[in-house]
Amino acid sequence: MNTNGYKDAFWRIIPILTMILVSLIGVVWAITYSELSHRMNRIDDIILIQNESIARIEAKLDILIDGQTDARK
Repeated sequence: MNTNGYKDAFWRIIPILTMILVSLIGVVWAITYSELSHRMNRIDDIILIQNESIARIEAKLDILIDGQTDARK
């Protein structure tokens, strides 16, 4: 039985398998990062919309408060 042939084949395949594994890890990391980045952008958009809504409500409240103080005078 020629075990040296198996050892040689094993050591020739290991670098290829390592490159494939590293590539797969990189692809999974890139997909995960992209998805997280997309979600964070959506969260930022929601926060921005909420801040704009709060600013509009505050402006309307200011108008109402000013109108009430003018009516009291």
